[in-house]
Amino acid sequence: HIKVSPEFAREIVKDATRIAQMADGEAKAIATAEMIAKIGDLVPSSFLKKVATFQTLSQLLNPKTLIRNLGGNTGFAALENISDTVAAAIDSPLSRITGTRSKVIPSFSAQLDGFKEGLRVGVKDALHGIDSMGVPSQFDIPSTPFFKNVVGRSAEKLLNLVLRAPDRAAYKAAYDGSLYNQMTAYAKTAGTYLEEPTQAMMEIAHHDGLYRTFQDSNMISNAFVGLKRALNTLTGSKEFGMGDMVL
Repeated sequence: HIKVSPEFAREIVKDATRIAQMADGEAKAIATAEMIAKIGDLVPSSFLKKVATFQTLSQLLNPKTLIRNLGGNTGFAALENISDTVAAAIDSPLSRITGTRSKVIPSFSAQLDGFKEGLRVGVKDALHGIDSMGVPSQFDIPSTPFFKNVVGRSAEKLLNLVLRAPDRAAYKAAYDGSLYNQMTAYAKTAGTYLEEPTQAMMEIAHHDGLYRTFQDSNMISNAFVGLKRALNTLTGSKEFGMGDMVL
């Protein structure tokens, strides 16, 4: 059982009350994430969970991972933009028959603005040790009491700076690019511009952002996650075992 002191409980209530009075925006998101992280620090982790965390650190703290991460995001974005440009060229004459535009020439300025904003937020989150947007990284970096010491906290911060921040930037670039495409295609079809994107457009943009950063749910990734859990269970623990070692 987790024991919470009266002082800690009062501190959390005070934080929650202050956050509830804040206007929606980045400052509120950061304050909320910091409060959640504070509560999360109370949850203990088993020895095997700490071993799994140490293994993750050992695998990811190397230049090769950073290069693959940046290279994968950049290369995939370039290929997708080429694909979208070709699709727009095909969609334009077809729309005269269908009466609907679904693809337009990608906006590199919208993607660049999104990239810069995503990188800014990603770096800020990494320095604060929080995740204010809930956008996943290509690599799962678990939070455990192992990170309560200076060395562990520094390692976590470094990993977030070199992995989560670039992924956040790539996600936001894809998200903003997708919204531009959808809203422009709608305007060309309907003859009028929307002041704000619809909920459906934002959901599609979110999926596109996950897809561009290799975070979308798919059969291959789900199969490997299932295999890892199954192998871990065979060795007696779901937290760390043969699955972690093999995969």
